[in-house]
Amino acid sequence: MVDNKNKALKEWTITIKALDEGRQIILLRKGGIREENREFRVENERFLLYPTYEHQREDLIKEEFRGDFKTIQRIDNNKVTIRNWAIVSDTYQITELERLEAIFPYHIWTANYAMERLTWRPRKPLHVIFLRVFRLPEPKTIDILPEYGGCRSWISLSDEFSFDRTNPVLNEEEFKYISEKIKNLLR
Repeated sequence: MVDNKNKALKEWTITIKALDEGRQIILLRKGGIREENREFRVENERFLLYPTYEHQREDLIKEEFRGDFKTIQRIDNNKVTIRNWAIVSDTYQITELERLEAIFPYHIWTANYAMERLTWRPRKPLHVIFLRVFRLPEPKTIDILPEYGGCRSWISLSDEFSFDRTNPVLNEEEFKYISEKIKNLLR
């Protein structure tokens, strides 16, 4: 596998916080408006997590995560701090509401928002992406460039990052235990 040291997946800042704290290991993705055929694809198995505030709303996450909004407020509209990178360990595609409901305890989104993601473009599956998340040795603050904006999942950052000397958020046993519990619900 070729390391692309500047490829990043855009995700809500609140979601990246949950991933960084080991409170979540999955993402639910359908695709951005500016993506080819509006379909989500895993373009890289290893990538940075780019925190975004686009479309992020407090009412779309579960009550127990809403207090985190106070700690993630944007300080500078021209900069963003990258703290994490991830490896895709597995992906599943779901189209059934029952499977989505089964994994409800394992993500931060409200039931209504998760169902909205599932039913948007109903002929297309919802991707459940399992991420093994790592912390960079030192967070890196970068400029927000115009090409990073818009409704798309993947961006190429102008800065490069090193994946060396990083620590996983969850150790191997913890990650495997949680991921197996979720996978059993998706099978």
